[in-house]
Amino acid sequence: MLAGEADLAGMAGPAVISNVLKGGDVIQVAALVKSFSVPLYVQPSITQMAQLSGKRVGVTRFGSVSHFTAKAILDRSTSPTPSSLQTGGYPESMTALSTNAIAGAMIPAPQSVVLREKGFRELVSIKQIRDMNIRFVEQGIVARRAYAERTPTSSNALSKPSTTA
Repeated sequence: MLAGEADLAGMAGPAVISNVLKGGDVIQVAALVKSFSVPLYVQPSITQMAQLSGKRVGVTRFGSVSHFTAKAILDRSTSPTPSSLQTGGYPESMTALSTNAIAGAMIPAPQSVVLREKGFRELVSIKQIRDMNIRFVEQGIVARRAYAERTPTSSNALSKPSTTA
């Protein structure tokens, strides 16, 4: 898309934010806003958030959905916030958790099933995250700004806020 080979694409919120902050040409024209959907798994011995104090929680990459989810969860904790560690991906997060390199990790299904079978604990579930009512643009449709600007207004209705209910 950024090379000009496509004018529209599906893209996650963090990628749009990152592109805009770096001066990119991408604009959001439609978005799916929902609660985060990546639960927090921890070492079997950890039973409460306070036990993560001074430890590390794995996220795939800084600025990713797993990072924003971890930050949102940990910011709501009354305990001192643990540090985040980039692992590169969910399999790498699972490995780091399995080898005790980190105390917790943001791991979605189906990978979380393997962790649960190995005795790791789901400390913050998707339901608990929904109950926290943390909203996030997780997926959407984006366009290159240049494309949106040269496209006639009648076919460009999604790029402008609606004034009707």
